[in-house]
Amino acid sequence: MASTVISLIALIVAITAAFISWLSWSVNRDKLRLDLYNKRFDIYSKTIDLYLKLPSYESYDSLDDDKKKDFQNYERQIQDFIKYHRESLFLFSKESCVHEKIKVILEKINDIMFYIRRPPKQAESDLAIEKEKKVSNHLNSLAEDLRQLELSIGTYLIFPGYKPLDIPIFNRFSHFCRKT
Repeated sequence: MASTVISLIALIVAITAAFISWLSWSVNRDKLRLDLYNKRFDIYSKTIDLYLKLPSYESYDSLDDDKKKDFQNYERQIQDFIKYHRESLFLFSKESCVHEKIKVILEKINDIMFYIRRPPKQAESDLAIEKEKKVSNHLNSLAEDLRQLELSIGTYLIFPGYKPLDIPIFNRFSHFCRKT
């Protein structure tokens, strides 16, 4: 009889340990998904910030000191953004083209910034007109580039098939985990 009780206790402990291990695995899996989501969304958010803060100045030389500081801060943001651009290589599949789309946006913003920093001289009127058209095209196409980026990143910012743990004790918290 004593050995049966000890065997039952050992079985209950083993089942409890297995349940706790499964629960831990499930929580860690969801934590990984959330971490990836946060990193991916951060890249998207930083790209939007870069676009929204894009200066609309004619020429750097014509700026007052405060606007020059803003401009320089924006240039630092672009340099910092390169890290996010490189990080996108690891967070998104090659087939999604997210990295390439961010690269296009970054190149266009760099062209615009270069144009503002060093506008062509009047003596180079043909070159000035060409550069101005290029910058104008970049400005017009950036919104579409962002929309394309949103479509590519969107598939990474949802959790298909995700369901909260259906354990009665946790049901009162399940509204935090529901898929929207």
